[in-house]
Amino acid sequence: MKKEIGKFFILIVPVVFMLSCSKKEINVHSISVLPQTQGFSKEYTFNRQPLQSSYMAKLPLGSIHAKGWLHHQLELMADGMTGHLTEISNFLKPNNGWLGGENDGWEEQAYWFRGFYSLSVLTGDPRLQGESQRWIEAIISSQDNDGYFGPKNRKCIVGNNGQKVCDLWPHMIMIEALISHYEATGDKRVPRLLERFFQFCQNLPDDQFIPLIDITSFGYWQPSIQSDRAGDMIPSIVWLYNQTGESWLLDLAWRFYRRIAQPSGTFLDNHVINFTQRFAYAGIFSQISKESWQMELTEYWYKEHMTAWGQTPGGIFAADERIRPGYVDPRQGFETCGFGEFARSFYLLARLTGKTVYADRTEDLLFNHFPAAMTPDLKGLHYLTASNQPQLDAGESHDYNNKGRQIS
Repeated sequence: MKKEIGKFFILIVPVVFMLSCSKKEINVHSISVLPQTQGFSKEYTFNRQPLQSSYMAKLPLGSIHAKGWLHHQLELMADGMTGHLTEISNFLKPNNGWLGGENDGWEEQAYWFRGFYSLSVLTGDPRLQGESQRWIEAIISSQDNDGYFGPKNRKCIVGNNGQKVCDLWPHMIMIEALISHYEATGDKRVPRLLERFFQFCQNLPDDQFIPLIDITSFGYWQPSIQSDRAGDMIPSIVWLYNQTGESWLLDLAWRFYRRIAQPSGTFLDNHVINFTQRFAYAGIFSQISKESWQMELTEYWYKEHMTAWGQTPGGIFAADERIRPGYVDPRQGFETCGFGEFARSFYLLARLTGKTVYADRTEDLLFNHFPAAMTPDLKGLHYLTASNQPQLDAGESHDYNNKGRQIS
């Protein structure tokens, strides 16, 4: 598979805003005690029936204002890559598909905007907020009469073999930015847009809804990604269900879950991002199915993978885009994008279970290894980070599966 350049855009903004609260106050020192799931809160959204009640709820974006070191990190982001990427990235030019242009619009723009929007709210920076609003208006106004929104060339992709596919993967990312916008502003256009879009997804014929794709005969690899990552739509569907109570949304969640690709081997998936997202899908879906074994399955996949490939400090595993037999130690790199997706999975699992182990895993990941992936001013990063790598250079001869200038 080609290098997923768009993943360079995954930054630490999601780590900042995924703060949670329990339904009732608990002693923060009693970390072994789970918060209660009974009661009702008018301020925060917990799962409606018949969903399994969640132990925690995400605080709405903008309800917490950072100070001190955390505030300084936000300033660095605004002054660094995240805040200025539109000035240097070919993906973010005005003619990209997400802004209504003729050029492609896929995951690259969505990954960036998911973090950028949150950063604009958390900093209150007028420049960032103006840019965010420009994107929000373009995205919302792109919705067709049938409910589809976003890049037009993703609505129906025709392969060399004549197969027709609707590529829903980039929407799974961009919808999170739209939900953040609703949380921060109360813009009622967002729930309506999502309801119509999910109806579009529900109405897609089976042969166009996340079908299996033979890349060789289809001639194009990008639409195949959604099969591995179909579970990423489920949290957004659950969010809208909690807003509206429309039962058909849970049926749609089942439809997405059933389209997740089957495990590709002993370790679920050999691709970094696929694994950091996929291992959590069963546990996340257990709030709908109420099957406890699904949360156990999530832990099984995590432990099976980390026991074999996690022979490196910092909460990561050895995989420079892919795990490779015999390459399990700290000399192996880990993609920068993996930090963001691994942490996001831990956030979602912590919200459902209330278990502090997911906070521990997040801390291990983001404080002990992630900072080495970027320059201190957050104006540069490298694609791969290895614990036991004494130098960074522009050489392409390193013993990595993913060739090219990966560590400069």
